[in-house]
Amino acid sequence: MKALSVQRNATYAETHKLLDLAKLCESYGAYFTNKETLRILEQFDLFDQIGRYGAAANFDPLFKGSSVGGLSLNVPAGGQIAGAWVWASGYMQDLDSFVFHARAYLDFKKANFDDGLKSVLENNQRSRLVATWSFPVPLWQILTVRNAYFKLQETRPPA
Repeated sequence: MKALSVQRNATYAETHKLLDLAKLCESYGAYFTNKETLRILEQFDLFDQIGRYGAAANFDPLFKGSSVGGLSLNVPAGGQIAGAWVWASGYMQDLDSFVFHARAYLDFKKANFDDGLKSVLENNQRSRLVATWSFPVPLWQILTVRNAYFKLQETRPPA
């Protein structure tokens, strides 16, 4: 979302709050105001410090009694938790979904870069990333096999 705001109107938001960044991106597309998008971002918004600083974070939303995505943690009186995060099974799918949708708003040609992910999924042999891949397992397979987002979308990578 920061890259999108830089690309679209040369502004860089000095925040890690995902919901604030989504608000900044509202004018770029309805995806950033979509109820499901905001639900996904809300799951991770409280963890801005833990995500960056781990156990050194000085804020732990679960310890403060906040519920995140329906999950909460009971801490005995006087207990302390630093850097705790309860990972729910759907988080990876939610993150993948957000990333694949949000990045579609970026104009890679404007930045003079190949959209590597799109090239991999389309097996674009003109892409340096795809053309120079020399391992026995195709790159698209590494990205999609066992990826809940692709299974959900029923995406069929190239043969």
